[in-house]
Amino acid sequence: MLPSRSSGGYPDPWGTSSPVGTPIHTHTLTHNSLHDLLNPHAFFKEMRAELKAIKPDAYLVAEIWQRDPSWLRGDEFDSLMNYAIGRDILLRFAKGGSLALYNARRALADLARVYALYPEAVAGMGFNLITSHDTARLLTELGGGGLKDVPSPEARARQRLAAAMLYALPGLPVTFQGDECGFTGERPADPPHELNRYPFQWEKCHGETLVFYQTLAGLRRELPVLRSAVFRSYYGEGYLLAFLRGEPGEGEVLAAFNSGLEAATLPLPPGGWRDPLEGRTYRKEVAVPPLGFRYLLHLGR
Repeated sequence: MLPSRSSGGYPDPWGTSSPVGTPIHTHTLTHNSLHDLLNPHAFFKEMRAELKAIKPDAYLVAEIWQRDPSWLRGDEFDSLMNYAIGRDILLRFAKGGSLALYNARRALADLARVYALYPEAVAGMGFNLITSHDTARLLTELGGGGLKDVPSPEARARQRLAAAMLYALPGLPVTFQGDECGFTGERPADPPHELNRYPFQWEKCHGETLVFYQTLAGLRRELPVLRSAVFRSYYGEGYLLAFLRGEPGEGEVLAAFNSGLEAATLPLPPGGWRDPLEGRTYRKEVAVPPLGFRYLLHLGR
């Protein structure tokens, strides 16, 4: 539903009538409602012009779940909700399973198609997510069970793998609040519905999962190229996937992910590659642990 101009003392989402104003961070919209408009593109071009005139740094996001660059030409939205990356690629890869159904080569090709479709300026502003209030929680999606279940170590490892992939991609990594605590929650067809929205029990926050998400955030601060818009394919075989972030040369990052249950060996490009979590430099090849990942910084020598 579109924001309407405020009346009767409520905060104005357009930022025009409230004495303080409400910052416009996102605008969400279901894809079906786009087609209820006679000329949706013309409408949202006008909407963007008005919003940007009021708040030039407003970040406008359309709740469109599939890939569709027609909304991202610089005169309507800044991003779509990138379920097309998070759910169609990252979630499928992190689940593991039969290589005949989905594997690293296909996942890497799918990522390459996405980043070939969108200009770098769009990719760099991407609203990237895997789960939200409209889906089951990430840990549940990856085999952790429902609201009352105890997740297995493998399910927690698969959640970490998916999160590490999300934080390594161009754009903004978006976490459904509570996933960073390792909460579970399904969306059953029969009542009670939407258990993914069950009220938080913060005293049950899984400490190791929370620290892991904090570590990922720290790595994005430490490694500037993870905040760049440059994505380059590198390796995809079996359960092992790797891509490069940033321009070639010193400072680029090689991000590697293993969705299998056994360690996998990744051949490295020339030079030294430092793992900032281990503080160790690798050359020629590196082992990626089962259900694990590595961010490797190119030392340029």
